[in-house]
Amino acid sequence: EAQSSYKIYVRSTDQGGLSTEKAFTITVTNVNEAPTDIALNNASVAENQDAGTSVGDFSSTDVDAGNTFTYTLATGNGTNDADNASFTIDASGHLLTAESFNFEAQSSYKIYVRSTDQGGLSTEKAFTITVTNTTAPIVASTNPTDLQDPVAINATVAGTFSEAMDLTDITAAANFTLTGPGDTPVTGSVLYDAPSNTVTFTPSVNLATDTEFTATITGGVGGVTDLAGNPMAISKVWHFTTGTQIAQAPIDLGRAAPFAVMATDAISGSANVITGDVGLNPGSSQGINPAQIDGTIHIDDQAVIDAQTDLLAAYNDAIGRSVALVTVSGNLGGSTFTPGLYWSSSTLAISGAPGPGNTVTLDAQGDPNAVFIFQMGSTLTTGPGAEVILAGNANPNNIFWQVGSSATLDTTTIFYGNILAAGTITVNDGAAVVGRLFAGADGTPSGAVTIQGSTVTVPVA
Repeated sequence: EAQSSYKIYVRSTDQGGLSTEKAFTITVTNVNEAPTDIALNNASVAENQDAGTSVGDFSSTDVDAGNTFTYTLATGNGTNDADNASFTIDASGHLLTAESFNFEAQSSYKIYVRSTDQGGLSTEKAFTITVTNTTAPIVASTNPTDLQDPVAINATVAGTFSEAMDLTDITAAANFTLTGPGDTPVTGSVLYDAPSNTVTFTPSVNLATDTEFTATITGGVGGVTDLAGNPMAISKVWHFTTGTQIAQAPIDLGRAAPFAVMATDAISGSANVITGDVGLNPGSSQGINPAQIDGTIHIDDQAVIDAQTDLLAAYNDAIGRSVALVTVSGNLGGSTFTPGLYWSSSTLAISGAPGPGNTVTLDAQGDPNAVFIFQMGSTLTTGPGAEVILAGNANPNNIFWQVGSSATLDTTTIFYGNILAAGTITVNDGAAVVGRLFAGADGTPSGAVTIQGSTVTVPVA
């Protein structure tokens, strides 16, 4: 028998009949194979379960045959391993959570079970616990937001869900509708983007100006469902009112996007820090200390040549925009702008006494994809302490300042957006720019950037 010992007696007798008897002990070693038939049955659990929840039961014919095993649980290091959970096995063999652990919906978790027999031989197996989804989805956000006014007449209408949705249900025409006054339906197409859990309704033609519209995503029986078949409990209904503006398409910076500073003649000064690449072409006058640059410096190489090719295309796009143009002029201090295209034949400034008169607010009205374009025939200047304020999820990547000549940001200015200047750009002490500084953006060879004691940071995409 395994894990036992036996005593035997040996008697030795010589030819004269004299004998001696001795006792010896024989130890029995375990040579059985380790158990291999461990199984985890019914390995599933509803989402967000707490301590004491049974997620399955173990079985083994070796156990049924009378062998004794010790079950221990370990956790792995892979994605969705249950490494924040503690498990025990009760007397009946069920796997239970020993501590509170919320299993996430639409996920699976890996656990490891080691079965060891009396001889110390063991087998470890990995099992996957599948989490079933029992929660009804909701519309977590909309664009436009409820009661938003004004909304661009070429806007799309979108809803983002709390989880992944069933493509067939979500794109059914009857499940996402847009209506105008008198419940008049708006024709359009519906598209679902699975990575973002967002469904978008695109009207076939521009919406009527200065009109209230109602968007509805249908819930309940026959409405939208998640991947587990759970329907949205109630319909999502929201309203918005159009204005007269047309939403601008973004300007594509292409290969210029990784650059924080780029020029065609010279780059000089002593920055606090530049976060992003720095490029100069043609020429070699790059005077900022490389220790102040958190990025790659490109001088007359193919990367900056390619970036300037794309920058020229972006500048020509910016200066060529004219649809739904709004005329502005002079000092913008104290103003608030919604997404759109704004044009001045000469100069624009942000300047005033400390306070609201020294600020410009760009309000995206909840749309992170909203685009702001400011065109000016000559200069852009700011006063000391001037500030561009972002509101409503405005994204500095989508803010463009097309400057016909030079731009100067005065001391302690806080500035957001991309400056595409035909001439020079100067940033004075203590200013902070979240955006990009492109001098000579129209291809002229005299574009220079000077930065003194300031920061320039390429915004997160």
